[in-house]
Amino acid sequence: SHLAQAGLLPRAVAVAACHCAVYLHTARAKMQNYNEKTFKDVKPAAGGPSPVLQVGLFCFFVMTRAIHPTIIDASKSVDPETGKKYFAYGEMTVVLGETVVTLIVAQLMALGSGGMKEWKAIWDPKPMKVFSFIGFVYALGDFLEMASMGSLGGLLPAPIVDARCCAACSFTDPIIMQYNEQTFKGLKPAAPAGPSAALQVGLFCFFVMTRAIHPTIIDASKSIDPDTGKKYFAYGEMTVVLGETVVTLIIAQLMALGMGGMKEWKAIWDPKPMKVFSFIGFVYALGDFLEMASMGSLGGAAYQVLLQSKLLITALMMMAIKGTKQTSLQWNILLLVMLSMCVYMIGGKDSSGGDGGIPIMGVINVLLKVTVSCFCAVLSDKYMKDFKSEPIYMQLVQFKCAWCATILMLSFVDGKTWQNGFFTGWDGVTVGVLTSFTVKGWSTMYLLAILDSVLKNIGEATSVLVIYFMQVFLPAFEDTFEIPKFLSVMVVILSVTAYVGSKSVVEKATKYDKEHAGR
Repeated sequence: SHLAQAGLLPRAVAVAACHCAVYLHTARAKMQNYNEKTFKDVKPAAGGPSPVLQVGLFCFFVMTRAIHPTIIDASKSVDPETGKKYFAYGEMTVVLGETVVTLIVAQLMALGSGGMKEWKAIWDPKPMKVFSFIGFVYALGDFLEMASMGSLGGLLPAPIVDARCCAACSFTDPIIMQYNEQTFKGLKPAAPAGPSAALQVGLFCFFVMTRAIHPTIIDASKSIDPDTGKKYFAYGEMTVVLGETVVTLIIAQLMALGMGGMKEWKAIWDPKPMKVFSFIGFVYALGDFLEMASMGSLGGAAYQVLLQSKLLITALMMMAIKGTKQTSLQWNILLLVMLSMCVYMIGGKDSSGGDGGIPIMGVINVLLKVTVSCFCAVLSDKYMKDFKSEPIYMQLVQFKCAWCATILMLSFVDGKTWQNGFFTGWDGVTVGVLTSFTVKGWSTMYLLAILDSVLKNIGEATSVLVIYFMQVFLPAFEDTFEIPKFLSVMVVILSVTAYVGSKSVVEKATKYDKEHAGR
């Protein structure tokens, strides 16, 4: 107002400024100051049970699920004539008794907690109709439970009977996030690239057959000792590996000369990629040595089953090198893979080891072979991309130089290759082993660049089944079809495919959780 009287501001502006000043002063006076004492009387939001209580309830839940089928099994009597177990009492008597006890106790609780009003509310027709039908179905479940326990032990029915818990958890647990067809509808599918579906199917089948035929023909190339009945290699194990490296070196260099002339052939010997691939070739050679050492005491199917341990070893390597962690779901499936391998080896020990026991050194050699292969796969994936301008046949020469030199040195100390003569024990099947090594080596380099990792792992697992049927139906083997062994093979295959398939599900779920974490 003073400024307006002095003529420095229009009167309207001065009036507006005064009003703003009065408003701000009033608002400041009314504004509450918040500090640590302001909300001290506000009770925190109700939460779930404490971690200690949750652990206690979990242990109680486990014990009830363990004791229930166990005590039912323990209540059986033994028929002295047949030795079979049976229920000496009426199975339905205990179920009927439980329903009567529950009806009495629950009504007394209703009367004690809420009086007659709550007791009368029990008989409300609307919920009574719904839960009566559910109770009827539960009663059928109890009848079937006791009928099944009459012929089964306590270990088997528990997961079957408690399948209803899984359904209940999936619908009632508010902590579990529900994923449906709408969850990932906004995610765009990957752009189509690479070979067509028909070509991928053809390459996948070829990949499976190469992985199946390779250990099968190695197993078929063994001779049988007439004194002990054990299988052994009549030829030097390193001769076929050494022969494959020589064949590959010749073919790959001829391809370089034919496709790129002397310029491309000279580029093979570039020191920079040669140093890298020579080291990888040296490690691959150790893998071939371990493969033949393990196949000396293992059958083809057992060898291929044990190769599936690469999933666990790769997971451990990725965690140590890249810090990539597995979810609890993935660790559970990996444990299932390892246990299914153990079941197969224990169940098929008569055909795996010639002495009727599990060939421990064979198993150790396979695990070492898998470790070496996983290490080589990581190195190859990295450096083949770094030198992707080089054709694969050039890289094969760079691999095979050190590969051949390493196998040659190992052949001098195996006490068999040169001492007995290089081609001693060779026959048509041995030539097939040489061919298999060559085809496998070339196809590995080309197919792994085309097929994705999911198809490769599923193909490796599927080859186990192909090997099993080869050993059952081919006249070179004495194996017969056995349902327990077949089921063991199927468990291995399905657990591997479950682990491979879980990767995409985990990635999508992780992405979804991150996107909705801030909401």
